[in-house]
Amino acid sequence: MDLSNPNIIIIIASSLLIISYLFGLIAKRTSFPSVLLLIFLGMGMSGFLANYGITSEKLMPVARILGIIGLIMIVLEAAMDLRITKDKYRLIGKSFIAAFVILVITAVSIAGIIVFLFDASFLAAMLYGAPLSIISSAIIIPSVGNMVQTKKEFIIYESAFSDIFGIMCFYFALNLLQSEASSGMVVLSFVINLLLSFLIAFVASYLIVFFFKDLKSTSRLFLLVAIIFILYSVSDLFNLYPLIIVLGFGLSLANHERVFKIFRNTYNPESDDDPIIRIKKEFQLITSETAFVLRTFFFIVFGMTINISALLSLDVFLISLAIIAAIYLTRYIILKPLLKGSIMPELSLAPRGLLTILLLYTIPVALAVPDFEQGIFLYVILITSLLMTYGLVMDSRNRSSAVEPESNA
Repeated sequence: MDLSNPNIIIIIASSLLIISYLFGLIAKRTSFPSVLLLIFLGMGMSGFLANYGITSEKLMPVARILGIIGLIMIVLEAAMDLRITKDKYRLIGKSFIAAFVILVITAVSIAGIIVFLFDASFLAAMLYGAPLSIISSAIIIPSVGNMVQTKKEFIIYESAFSDIFGIMCFYFALNLLQSEASSGMVVLSFVINLLLSFLIAFVASYLIVFFFKDLKSTSRLFLLVAIIFILYSVSDLFNLYPLIIVLGFGLSLANHERVFKIFRNTYNPESDDDPIIRIKKEFQLITSETAFVLRTFFFIVFGMTINISALLSLDVFLISLAIIAAIYLTRYIILKPLLKGSIMPELSLAPRGLLTILLLYTIPVALAVPDFEQGIFLYVILITSLLMTYGLVMDSRNRSSAVEPESNA
């Protein structure tokens, strides 16, 4: 097969998208994450592509770019489904607390395990602890569609907050390690960057909607996407928190009737002619479709980069189990008093994925823990995804069995 032939590449890429769509249908019926199926597909393709000189080293830059763009679109897609109303303040507050407390305690616990086993410094260990503590919105969001609405919203909010807090925690530890300034100056810089991120999110949302509400061009949506990509990348270059900006814009569109009241002098907010509603509907379509494409290729490419031999070490497996135990023990301790009722399937919904991978690959070589094997975080990603699958399947069965007696009554 000649992989230099563009027609062959188009056929392969299109076939992968069709397979990904079929995986999505399987995921809806079985609750088995389509993301895992994509990773397994990539692992299966890696040997085939190696015959043509396509190695994991060559694929890694592609995976990073796909991952960053995919993360932006996935967070936007999730944010535009989240309505903030008075009756949801309590739910949002609980998910905020859960995401923050669970992430911090889990990150510290995992860092402690790494310090104990690898004799690393605590801050260097936190560079691994923070990414491994992040709940993957890229896996969670497409997997929880059939859950009870309140539980579904709690998990989506928690995963979005977890992404943001995880990035903040990671870069805070990285800045402490790399900066020659005092700890106090690093903390001050952290607070300033955080406030700037919120300010940019607020101002950018208003400016984007102000300029786009009257645009009639057919290409305006990709222009909007390009602006958001630039905002993300520029914010990241200046060590701000770009996911806050992305999440802020998505939430603003989702709650447009309250956020953009100032623009409603000439439009009926309930009318189909309202340009802000039009922007929201069209943008939701483009984000969901683009997120599907990017998610497909990122996880397939990631699967291609996996070194299967890294999974064969018993030590790697046992270390992974210790990290997974820390993840779920922390989750149980925090969720039990916070939710005050059944904590299933929420307890099991803690998959690691896209952002964990991206951040771990961002760690500078000089700060890396030498003996921390790739297989450790691969096991964590695979096992947490499988536990999520089990939780979703059991939740679906329990709800089905609860409905049957009512229908027979």
